[in-house]
Amino acid sequence: MVTQDICCILFFHFNTALAIILEHSFYLWDQSPLSGTKHLITAINVYKTSKKHVIVMDAVKMVFKEDKVEEARGSKNLSFSQKLIQIALKNRLCMFHFASNSLMCLILFVLASS
Repeated sequence: MVTQDICCILFFHFNTALAIILEHSFYLWDQSPLSGTKHLITAINVYKTSKKHVIVMDAVKMVFKEDKVEEARGSKNLSFSQKLIQIALKNRLCMFHFASNSLMCLILFVLASS
């Protein structure tokens, strides 16, 4: 069971991180459209050097534990996916792109349904 929990936490951390990285990559591309992977690689490097990956991993662990406790009690305030969306939105790499909220929610929705 512990191994399954660790795998789930890593999966949800990866999805949340991927959403943050893809949104920032889109922002960079929108500012200066180029083909290739330059913007994606830049976004990955910004994410790694920003220390957001540590904050996101800790937040996902906490949400995962809270969700298990709430499930055991039979009560839930927000759905697990809504909590992950909140983590991603709070830890974005750029805060000023007009379409970013919708894009972030779309990315997380697609990742969650896969």
